Amino acid sequence: MTMDITIARDTAITAVKRWFDDIWSKQDMQAVDELLVPEFAYVLSLLQTRGRDTFKRIRETNHGAFEHLPYVAGEIIVDGNTTAARRRMHTTKHWATWNNVEAIGNTASISGMPFFAFANCRMTGGKIRSDVYSLMRQLDAIK
Repeated sequence: MTMDITIARDTAITAVKRWFDDIWSKQDMQAVDELLVPEFAYVLSLLQTRGRDTFKRIRETNHGAFEHLPYVAGEIIVDGNTTAARRRMHTTKHWATWNNVEAIGNTASISGMPFFAFANCRMTGGKIRSDVYSLMRQLDAIK
């Protein structure tokens, strides 16, 4: 039986910052391959997936639906092989259908807190808690 060594705090913080900066804001697909294990488990409010390639498609769908999709990290907490981070995203325009919501050109922001699991210095999973209700109201999907 092998013991999983706890990820170094600085390594975890760097990985989480790269998640926001490189993967989401800069759309760096090489960073996805570097940071995520092939069987990466991704859990959102509206769906649950497994696989790095599936995650890439989700990321591309979001970037296709929203213009300028920068994510900004807030405080990052590291505890063993788990991290949590506050984050905020603001888009200048919802310009294509997303989750069956037709685009009407609205700006939108969403805040949330992702939790990441690590093994061997790579992300094995991400559970994202976001204020989806607020986002859907901004997109005029609900009143």
